[in-house]
Amino acid sequence: MAALLGGKFRVFSRWNAQLKLPGERHISSEIPVPGLPEQDKDNRLAVSGRYRNRNPRNFELLGMAKKPRGFVTSPNRVDYYHRLNIVISNRHISAYVNHNNGFKVLESSTREFSIAKHLYKTYDVAAAYNIGRVLADRCKDTGIYRLMWDNKRKNPK
Repeated sequence: MAALLGGKFRVFSRWNAQLKLPGERHISSEIPVPGLPEQDKDNRLAVSGRYRNRNPRNFELLGMAKKPRGFVTSPNRVDYYHRLNIVISNRHISAYVNHNNGFKVLESSTREFSIAKHLYKTYDVAAAYNIGRVLADRCKDTGIYRLMWDNKRKNPK
C-alpha cells in the first residue's frame, strides 16, 4: 500500500522503521560502530557512526531473541521460535510451521495437487515422507533452519 505524503512517495509496511510505530524497539536495533571516522580528510565522505539493523528477524535467526516462556501450568509449550505441526486425517496428511506469535508461516499438504499427482495414496508412509521433504525445502528457502516438534501434543482439530 502506498500513499503520497508531502510530495514524496512513501511505501507503508509493518516493518518500516521511518514510521513511529509503537514497539519500534522490537523492530530494529542501533549500535555505535567503533573505529569509523565521521568524515575523511577531504570532507568528501560522511559515514554514520551508527549501524541500524532493520531486519526484524535478525536476532531470532542468530538465536539471541527472547523466547516467550509461558506459565508452568500451561499445557502447551511456548518456548520456541517455530513449531512443526503434523495433522493426519483419514484421507490426507498436512504439515505446517507456526511462529511463536501464532501465525502460520509455511504449509505443505497432500491436498495440494502438485504434490498429490506424484503419490499413489495421499495418506500412507510415502506421502508422509514426501510431505516432510517438501516442507524441509520450503523451510530452507525461507531461512528457517530450526524447528520445535512437541510429540506429546495431540493433533489440533
